[in-house]
Amino acid sequence: MRRVVPLIALTALAACSTSPVPLSRATSTPSERIFSPTLAKTSDGAQKITIVRDSGLKGSAFYTTVYVDGVRAADVDTSEAVRIYLQPGVHILSAGPRGMSTGPSVPVTVPSATTQYRISEGLFLLPAE
Repeated sequence: MRRVVPLIALTALAACSTSPVPLSRATSTPSERIFSPTLAKTSDGAQKITIVRDSGLKGSAFYTTVYVDGVRAADVDTSEAVRIYLQPGVHILSAGPRGMSTGPSVPVTVPSATTQYRISEGLFLLPAE
């Protein structure tokens, strides 16, 4: 019994964690969940930014909404990637469970050396490594 309790605790923690998804294994977010058509299309001077949501159970019951400059851009499911095109300048990216508050905002100055981000735990936007 003494060994079973820690094993159950570790299993529960592992079930709640999320894992990064390589871009090559992520599926594209369907167009019906992309709400800002201007961000979804390339244009002169725009830089492509890719956001990939982690796999895992934590937060998987809800889509994660991605916001660009406070505007709802897309609802992303686990293991999905959404590509947005940003014009030069400073932009604010944020994400959070649909209909709830977002995690910390991430300022992005385009052009940017970082072009790929990941959504961890359905809430946090982190530069992809």
